[in-house]
Amino acid sequence: MANHLRHRLCHALGYNVDETDRVLKSEAANLRRVAFGYNKDEQDRIEKALLYDTPLRQSFYPLVEWGWSRQDCIDYLLRVLGIVWQRSACFQCPFNALQDDALARQRRHPD
Repeated sequence: MANHLRHRLCHALGYNVDETDRVLKSEAANLRRVAFGYNKDEQDRIEKALLYDTPLRQSFYPLVEWGWSRQDCIDYLLRVLGIVWQRSACFQCPFNALQDDALARQRRHPD
């Protein structure tokens, strides 16, 4: 069995119902860091996203740490890839208002 699977199974098995403290301590060792691509100008989004953090799931924001704005990201992608990167909001996301730009993206990339 692969080491990463063996490690996960050790944390899923071997505790009785009265060992909640032991379970929490062992699960804390499996902390997951989740990166989000919010830029430095999206503090409202970041504050909302932080509400979903738990002891086992901590978000972090590399673009904010780097001090990058949306324009910094666009400039970087143009310099490195030679293209102007279009907004990439997922049209199926319930938080997307499906404004004209989102509908146009969906038409360009129906798959």
